Amino acid sequence: GLDIEIILTVQSGEKDGLKDFDKGDALRFINADAGLGLEKSKNFICGDTASDLPMLEAATQFSEDTWSVFVNARDSLKDKAKKICPNILFIEKPDILVSILNELSKPS
Repeated sequence: GLDIEIILTVQSGEKDGLKDFDKGDALRFINADAGLGLEKSKNFICGDTASDLPMLEAATQFSEDTWSVFVNARDSLKDKAKKICPNILFIEKPDILVSILNELSKPS
């Protein structure tokens, strides 16, 4: 109960002009600053909480070929995530994600 949370605010297109910085903003910034070219690629997003939904939404805006895995997601989160990205898998344990990433890293 003694934590202090510091939240960056950024410009938005809304009436008041400010909003809390989220992971979607971070993904857009990194894509622009590092020239990742997410709009030309397949994107794979991993998440586990509602704070990951803006990142998932940003990735799907870059490319329709976006895939996602959410770990231990509640039903309400699953419903929201499915609406954003139809190519989504829900798993119960992080170890499963590690196994998936291991398999994907192997040469085909």
